[in-house]
Amino acid sequence: MVRKDGTVQKQMRSFGTTTRDLISLREWLRSEGCTHVAMESTGVYWKLVYAILEGTFQLVVANALHIKKVPGRKTDVKDAEWIADLLCHGLLRPSFVPPKPVRELRDLTRLSAQAGRSAGGRAQSAAEAPGKRQHQAGQRGH
Repeated sequence: MVRKDGTVQKQMRSFGTTTRDLISLREWLRSEGCTHVAMESTGVYWKLVYAILEGTFQLVVANALHIKKVPGRKTDVKDAEWIADLLCHGLLRPSFVPPKPVRELRDLTRLSAQAGRSAGGRAQSAAEAPGKRQHQAGQRGH
């Protein structure tokens, strides 16, 4: 955290990945006066953290390829310090994160598609399904 006098304050704490732990993270960041949070967009792991912190902080999700550090020994602590330093200097290019209703719709459609595949067949896309139903209805009418 950068203080008003320009000095940097570093604190290290570890949090689990359960909702309860991430709420504790949010409350700790808030109690420390944090206003901005940056994270690496690694797979889907950032999504729950983002959801818990959304609306409380200004969030930046950065593409992992854009924030690579020099090669060498890599640890989560070093990565966190590097990302925080980039954020403090305005050097992070945020990835696009769709608005919450769009993310929820995407999650819903992905769950529906997965359920269709697990039911034993290839899930139809929304674009395929109406045409197939019309075709089947046309065959029955003849």
